[in-house]
Amino acid sequence: MTDIDYPIGQVVAVPWSLDIVEGTVVGSYGAGPARRILVDVAVGGKGDPPETLPFPVHVLDSVQGSIQEKRAGSWLSAYHYESALRTALERAVAKIQPPGDVLNIPSRSADVGYDIEYRTSDTRVLVEAKHYSNPDRVIDRGVIEQLQNLVAKYRSSNLSLAVVLITSAKLSKSFAESIRHEQERGNPIWVAHWNPEDGYEPLIQVMQTAMAEAK
Repeated sequence: MTDIDYPIGQVVAVPWSLDIVEGTVVGSYGAGPARRILVDVAVGGKGDPPETLPFPVHVLDSVQGSIQEKRAGSWLSAYHYESALRTALERAVAKIQPPGDVLNIPSRSADVGYDIEYRTSDTRVLVEAKHYSNPDRVIDRGVIEQLQNLVAKYRSSNLSLAVVLITSAKLSKSFAESIRHEQERGNPIWVAHWNPEDGYEPLIQVMQTAMAEAK
């Protein structure tokens, strides 16, 4: 059991989708292992009100160390990264999509597990953005399990599906091999390293490939 009291007003790290963001404690209820900490999490755009979410104490305990490796305000950097990615993807898909196709940004409050959806009449591409403030960060192989879960959750008989991870983290050789193994197993998962200064052109190829190989 933690020694942290989590008083109102304390800034804490909380899990959100595939990332960790900052929130502010606004209350709590329960006691012992059943105690829940209420945290205001600003996960939308500017002007959007924060979401108040309950977190078990052990969940907050497990992620507090993660925030130490992030610069103050790095959650905002993640928001800017996703915003730049959305703009770049809009330009990229404009080069490859027929009229009427949709690039959708889901509401963060829905917690659907992905950041951007690209849908055609017969294909659905789910894009997850993963930004780290440390440019030397190597992406965790545990992310693959989360991508597998997206495939399992959203695969249907109506639309072909592909899941694309776009990240600022370095991609290790073992991570790339794991992605290839998933593809060989029939899981339509792709990954691309991208930063805003790269522009939209590198995204054209990964989106084209994902659409062509969607299952």
